[in-house]
Amino acid sequence: MEQQACILRSFLSQLKSQEAADGIAGEFTKLKCQSMKYRSDRTFPTKTAEKQENSKKNRYKDIVPFDYTRVKLTLTSSKNDNEYINASFIKGISGSRAYIATQGPLPHTVLDFLRMLWEYDIKVVVMACREFEMGKKKCERYWPEEQDQQFVCEPFTVYCDSEDIKGDYLTRMLRVTYGNCSRTVQQLQYFNWPDHGVPDSVPPILDMLQEMRSYQEHDDVPFCIHCSAGCGRTGVLCVIDYTWSLLKKQMIPADFNIFDIVQSMRTQRPSVVQTKEQYELVYRTIRLLFERFLQEEQSVRQIARVSPSAPPNTESSLSDLSDEEEQLHQCQLLQQEEEHSHSLPTPAGNYITQKATVLQEGVRLMVEDPYFDTPMSSPSSEDSKWTASPLFSPPALHLNDQELNSPVAVTPGPGRDDEEDAPPLPQRTPESFEMAAGPGRSPAERQELMSVQTFQHNQEPAPSSDWLMVIIPPNAAAGGSQGVRR
Repeated sequence: MEQQACILRSFLSQLKSQEAADGIAGEFTKLKCQSMKYRSDRTFPTKTAEKQENSKKNRYKDIVPFDYTRVKLTLTSSKNDNEYINASFIKGISGSRAYIATQGPLPHTVLDFLRMLWEYDIKVVVMACREFEMGKKKCERYWPEEQDQQFVCEPFTVYCDSEDIKGDYLTRMLRVTYGNCSRTVQQLQYFNWPDHGVPDSVPPILDMLQEMRSYQEHDDVPFCIHCSAGCGRTGVLCVIDYTWSLLKKQMIPADFNIFDIVQSMRTQRPSVVQTKEQYELVYRTIRLLFERFLQEEQSVRQIARVSPSAPPNTESSLSDLSDEEEQLHQCQLLQQEEEHSHSLPTPAGNYITQKATVLQEGVRLMVEDPYFDTPMSSPSSEDSKWTASPLFSPPALHLNDQELNSPVAVTPGPGRDDEEDAPPLPQRTPESFEMAAGPGRSPAERQELMSVQTFQHNQEPAPSSDWLMVIIPPNAAAGGSQGVRR
C-alpha cells in the first residue's frame, strides 16, 4: 500500500504542474492527431461496418467498430439476421473483454441489441444518455415505459420489475425472456450528462460505477456501456472504471498516465473520450479517486499505529494490546515485582541470608505474618530456607516439640520488665521496611525491628543475634510478644 501511495502522490504532484502549464489540453490535441492518422492510414480496418447492408445500422458514419475488435452475433432469430452490430470489445486490466462499448440502439437495431445482451449473457447495462437530447433522438427505448407493461421485440420480451432514482442516475431491474428462459439485467442510466458536455459533479459518476461493480465484480462477463455514439461518454466511463480497478488491486504502475490508457482504448474503439472537456473530466475524476485512496491509507496507518511510549501497568495501555501481548505484559510485571521483593536491603546494607540456623537447639518455629492472610510453612529438613505456600492452613506454634495452644511464659531477656505490657504491633508504613542501624539502638529495639523485617522479606531466617522475637498472630490466644533466650 505504501508503494502505491508514493506512486499516487507523485502522479498528483505532476498533475498540478501539468494543469498550470495547460498540459492536459495539449495531450488531447495529440490524441486527436493520432486518431486522424489511424484513419488516414487505415491502421485499423472497418470493412465489415462499411458494407452496404451494415452501413444503415450505424448511427454515425464516422463512428464504426474496427474489424478486429467488433462484437459478432451468432444468435439468430430469423433468416434476415446477420452478425453485425455497431459495438466493440474493450479489454480490462486482466486482458479479458471487460467492456462492450456500443451505440444507442436505432429503431431497426433494437433486436440486434437484445440479441447481443442474450448471447454474451450481459448482467449490467450502463446507459450514459437520455432518449432525447437537444430535440434529437439519441437512443431508442428497449424497455417498457411503465412497470406494469412489457416491451415486446420478437422473440424477446422485456419487463421492468423495479425503478429507483438515485440523484443524477437511476437503476432499473429488467427481466428479459427468450422462449421459456428468463434473465435479469441491471440497467443504470445516467440522465444528467449533457451531450458533448460534462456533468457538474464528479461523485455521482463514481457512485454509479461503484453500484455497477456491486452487481458484478469480475470481468469474465463484459459490461455493456452505451451512450448515443458509444465513444465519448462511454469512453469516459470505461477509462475511469479501468483505472479504478487498477487502484483497487493496487496495480497502478510507476509510469501510470491517463494519456496511454485513452490512446490504447482508441485503438479498440474509435474516438474514445471524444472531447477535450470529457478528457479533463477523466483527469478530475481520477484525481478524486487517488486523493480518496491516500486519505483512506492515512486513516488506516493512524488506526494501526501503537504508541511505543505508553506507560506500563495502566488500563489504557493494555486496552490497545492483543490478548497474547497483555498476558506477556502481566508476566513481566509479576517478575519485576518478585525481583523487587527479593532485593530489599537490610539495615546493615546486606541481603538476608537465605540459609541460616533458626535455633541451634533444634527449636523449630512456624509463624504467621500478622499483615497478610497467607500462612507460612516450616523449613524443610534438607534446607532451612523459608517458603510460602497458600496450600496449607495456618500451622500451630511449637517449642521443644510441644504445641503452644495457650500463652507461654518464657524467661524475659535483659532490658525487659516482667510486669511490662507487650508492645503493640507496628503499623504498616513505608518506614516499616527500613531499620536504622547503629549502636544507638538497644538490643531489644533491634530485635523488634528485625523480627518485623525478617517476616516481611520473603520470610527468610533472621541473621545471627542474641535475641529472636516470636510474633504471635492477633487471633492467637496470646496477646503479645515475648523474648526467647538462646
